Amino acid sequence: MVLFWCLFALLTGDPSGVKTPDPNAGRDLYYQALQAARAGDSQKAVDILKHLRAVHPRDSFADDALLEQARLAEESLSEPANALSLYRRLIQQYPNSRSVRRAKARVDFLSRHLGQGEQVLSAYQKIQHQSVSIPPAESAEKMLGLLENHKDFSLRPDGLYWVGSLWIRAEKYDRARKILWAVVADYPEHRAAGLALLELGNLEIKLGNLGAAEKVYSALASLPKKEWQKSSAGGQRRVDSIRFRNRVIFWAWVFWGLVAFCLWLSVVIGVTRKKIKPSQLIRLPIEALAYLLVMVVLIIWASSGACQTTHALIWLTGMVFLLLVPNGWLLRKLTLSVPKLMCWMLVLLLAGGACIVAAIGAADMATQVLHTIKFGPGG
Repeated sequence: MVLFWCLFALLTGDPSGVKTPDPNAGRDLYYQALQAARAGDSQKAVDILKHLRAVHPRDSFADDALLEQARLAEESLSEPANALSLYRRLIQQYPNSRSVRRAKARVDFLSRHLGQGEQVLSAYQKIQHQSVSIPPAESAEKMLGLLENHKDFSLRPDGLYWVGSLWIRAEKYDRARKILWAVVADYPEHRAAGLALLELGNLEIKLGNLGAAEKVYSALASLPKKEWQKSSAGGQRRVDSIRFRNRVIFWAWVFWGLVAFCLWLSVVIGVTRKKIKPSQLIRLPIEALAYLLVMVVLIIWASSGACQTTHALIWLTGMVFLLLVPNGWLLRKLTLSVPKLMCWMLVLLLAGGACIVAAIGAADMATQVLHTIKFGPGG
């Protein structure tokens, strides 16, 4: 008999004769369910999760399985009422689970918005979930149709705000403005009103309408809830910062233009007074050619990366080249004292700095550059 049990233990790997449960069984089933869900078979995923909880109710993945089952019921199977029941069960059965916080948030959301029935909420969520795979304008029209048929739906303000943001993505800016301002007018105390004004502020800044952006942020400050005043002040500071940045870029262009004009005018005067021979203008200054060669190499190197950087380098190359060419011709023909030469070089150096600022502005990189200066390359 002892020999029999020894042989049985060798074959089963368990000296007690009882097969040891697989400690990874729950985890394996859980990941099988996730794979099925990613493949689009939500019902199969739910069946696997139910099996996991039935066979391994005390497994460390049992609470995760219940949370995933509830999520699939809500988002994929269009069963928000069933999802609400599952979230509540999770809170009751696994009060110490890390998933309880999310479950409580979903219970609060679903219990507040199931008032008009499961079908309306399910359709609302389905439109939002499908929006990632269809054009924004199509999603917006679907949501508007749903909200038009259910004007008392508790999520109507949120839905209208969402539609406005979709119109912005679709570049239908007039429609976006109309619907977002309607949200503010019809639901001033709702959170969607503040979000709509922030969306409008970002839109006007994107389009360069700083005056309109100021009006948006003023309206944000006048909302009944005082929580938006801080956002309003931040928006006003952003507008002021952009205005200052635009002024700096404008004057950089003006300064570069004046210096370039004076240099080229001096060349023309030198030719008319026969101090510079026209034949000499055929030969470009060596420093200008060397600079052009270096910048072309940089542009080719940068062209494989960020498009804005390439544009900035192209602008910078052209602007500085237009300074170096007449400057080279003039310095070879003029005899300047040391103080005058120093003043000349200082003006040229400042014009070079203006070129950098103007090129950054022309490539619309001012925001990125200022962020990098403030927080560093990895900020």
